Amino acid sequence: MSPRSFARHFLDETGLTFGSWQRKARLLRALELLGNGSSVSDVAFALGYQGTSAFIAMFRRTFGTTPARYFAVSR
Repeated sequence: MSPRSFARHFLDETGLTFGSWQRKARLLRALELLGNGSSVSDVAFALGYQGTSAFIAMFRRTFGTTPARYFAVSR
């Protein structure tokens, strides 16, 4: 299957581009790891982000707040 065909079928089946799906999957895993007490920097590198700031920026764009504030409010 060509990459273009894969992308088209993936979008048809999930309603998401592969990149969007991958970001959501990473952020769901991040919530799990952070909720279990892992540090933000450990989570960022475990999930393949270039650095902590890149991870925090993606987290903020998605959830509207930083990881520290997100978990401070939920506790």
